Amino acid sequence: MSFWSVFFSVLAGIVAGVFINLGLRFVENKLAEKKDIKNLIFEIGFNIKRIDSLVEELQKYRDALNANNLKNYFGYFPLSKVIVSTLNQMVFKGSIYKHLGHEEISWLQNFFVDFSPGTEGFINSQVGHNKEKFHTILGTNPDVKAKVDSEIKWWKEKLIKSKTNLGSIKNKLEGSKKA
Repeated sequence: MSFWSVFFSVLAGIVAGVFINLGLRFVENKLAEKKDIKNLIFEIGFNIKRIDSLVEELQKYRDALNANNLKNYFGYFPLSKVIVSTLNQMVFKGSIYKHLGHEEISWLQNFFVDFSPGTEGFINSQVGHNKEKFHTILGTNPDVKAKVDSEIKWWKEKLIKSKTNLGSIKNKLEGSKKA
């Protein structure tokens, strides 16, 4: 066997190995991306259910307000108990940008802020403040009940908007998963 025949055989093997390796990486990446999309759809579904439970808790808060019984309201709003691990991973890798546009990414940014430990602390602090001060202030200012009710309305609208946005993102991802 001559030098050149061995050389070209080895070269052909190396080139074939490189293309096989690239092909395998491509398939692995596509499978991982499909898995990430599936997991993200699950996370969004979970988070939508979490939002539903938060809206229910807001209604309990409103009921206590309407009954002038805030001192006996002991609810808590665990906003930061959403699941975002796949979403964080996809944002970090940049793969989320293949599936969502600017508007959806903006919605996700708002979701990250609205369902953070800081926002959780804020709403629960607000509820605690209202509970503590409601009966004291109510005697001197009849508009307090209306103020607390408007806070509840604002939070409910914010939660419903987040749920709607997540639902739209989920639908878009389910559509891209089928394609």
